[in-house]
Amino acid sequence: MKSKLSGMILILMFILSGCAKGTGHLSIHKDGSLDLNLSVRLNQRAQMFLNPEIEGEVSSKAEAAGFTFKTNQTGEETEYQLHKHFDTLEEMGSSLNADNEKTFEADITETFFYTKYKVSGQINMPNYETLLLQKTDNNSLPEPLMKLILQKASFDFKLTLPASTIGKHNAMGASGTTLTWDVSLEEPTPIRFEFYAPHMKNIVIAGLGLIIIVTLIVFILLNNKKKKGDTHKNGIGR
Repeated sequence: MKSKLSGMILILMFILSGCAKGTGHLSIHKDGSLDLNLSVRLNQRAQMFLNPEIEGEVSSKAEAAGFTFKTNQTGEETEYQLHKHFDTLEEMGSSLNADNEKTFEADITETFFYTKYKVSGQINMPNYETLLLQKTDNNSLPEPLMKLILQKASFDFKLTLPASTIGKHNAMGASGTTLTWDVSLEEPTPIRFEFYAPHMKNIVIAGLGLIIIVTLIVFILLNNKKKKGDTHKNGIGR
């Protein structure tokens, strides 16, 4: 009996490996607004183990929370997409953290030329495991096997910042203004990054001031050189 169960587990892990792919993408714009996009792609094998009512439940709860929800069918894959726009970071925080759980902290340093944001926190996917298990068809697959399937799924988090002035970070990948982390479904994933927001007005003022100073120095040097030249000519004439 045990050998049959072990064999079934190995077969399920082999068949379902890579069958689920999730992506969370947060875009922060220059005006301070944000767009959050969540997507999950499932192939036909993975959908066999989902409760048939889950799509309707996700749709109704997403709309109640202000998200738009839609599905796209591409070949044998179904993609579930959620999107919501936030005017401010505070609005997003109050909307997503209903239990007031603070998962991220930001250390802000102000200077004349820029503001430095040092952000640290974690994405704790295991907290959502119970919810995911409740939404599966338990008659189709026992909970221990469903946990194995979740372990074989993959999820990544992308953060797009308004400029490429990114400092130190622990992301797995970086391209332009976007950082990408591979998120574990079994343990919390630490997120750390630094971002420098330039104060363009102050930079322009400082730049203009520097140009004026350099121009004055050049003018003074040229004027002194001209005076010395005139003095030298007058001496020769005498």
